[in-house]
Amino acid sequence: MRKILITAILFSLLLQFARPTALTAATQPASDFYGSFQVVGYYPDYWWTPIPDLRYDKLTRVIFFSIYPNIDGTLNTSEIDPNRQAELLSDAHQNNVDVSICIGGWGLSDNFSPVAADPATRTAFVNNLLQYCLDHGFDGIDLDWEPVSTATDRANYTALIAELKAAMLPHDLTLSVAVFAAGSEFYSSAIDDIDYLHIMAYDMSSDPSLPHSTCEGAVQAVKHWQSFGFPNSKIILGVPFYGRDGSWTYYSYKQIVQQYSPPPDVDEVAGIHFNGIYTIKAKTKYVMDNNLAGLMFWELTQDTNDHISLLTAMTDQIHASSPPDLNTDGNIGLQDLAHFASNWLSTGCSTANAWCANADLNQSRTVDFADLSIFSHHWPASD
Repeated sequence: MRKILITAILFSLLLQFARPTALTAATQPASDFYGSFQVVGYYPDYWWTPIPDLRYDKLTRVIFFSIYPNIDGTLNTSEIDPNRQAELLSDAHQNNVDVSICIGGWGLSDNFSPVAADPATRTAFVNNLLQYCLDHGFDGIDLDWEPVSTATDRANYTALIAELKAAMLPHDLTLSVAVFAAGSEFYSSAIDDIDYLHIMAYDMSSDPSLPHSTCEGAVQAVKHWQSFGFPNSKIILGVPFYGRDGSWTYYSYKQIVQQYSPPPDVDEVAGIHFNGIYTIKAKTKYVMDNNLAGLMFWELTQDTNDHISLLTAMTDQIHASSPPDLNTDGNIGLQDLAHFASNWLSTGCSTANAWCANADLNQSRTVDFADLSIFSHHWPASD
């Protein structure tokens, strides 16, 4: 009780001068409040969602999908529009969000095997890919060779990863690698060369009539890659923003809610298995509780932009699972209390208002006495 009283007294003093300015609220990216935690969304060019509609306030990185290798080590960029690529890079960087280029993907990986097998072609491919990033201003590369089916390909993929990371290192570019939930795409010697492992913990069921991306399956996928040797600091769990029915037909989350309006605790409707709001929050909490590097999802254009958004559910849970170290400096102190006071009685925290959302500790969409009570139990303290 004494602690709450002291907090309240200091809080009342701070209220006299700690009001936010429009400039501060507009320029502070939500990613600042995640610390080192990663929230990564894939953006496939072919859906043509307007670039300004992407929700940069909730992201740390966007992965632009996709280019792929030609058999001679050059790059095939026919799947993307260069103007949209430039627009994405410009808008994301203005919003303090990094952008990686994806190379490969399902149905776009046939040439990885011959390219990686020949040392000269592999080096040419690495040089071409690095130059593409530098020419266009990408912050990283996301490798997505799928499937990798032979021991020879795994060995060559391991060599490709090592050579690519060595080339990227002087330029401070991030290398992520997308993998299957129970995969073995490369050998463990590649672990040190990979910055982030993107576990595609979806489409996991061999029976299309069963759920393809359960919480239990996600945990098993993480444990599989932990046993492979990856530290938690490199593991990013992938979640689906889509569903599948018994014939393996694909439905975006947006389509599902428009047609069926499922409640938040439901993961199946009309035979379509998907991840609802409660499941996305549960997976997010698991990632937070186990100190994994973050979450990624396929893909950005399949979400809604309202109160039932899966991305909003994800970021709400990130805030709810985090101690109120609001400036993520490793301590809960006066600066955090001042930040909290600056948002006192703010409402509408479901909008793109990162300051408000971060101070709304119980995710009620209003910064109020309940949040002050939560804050007082943590302050003052050190992580």
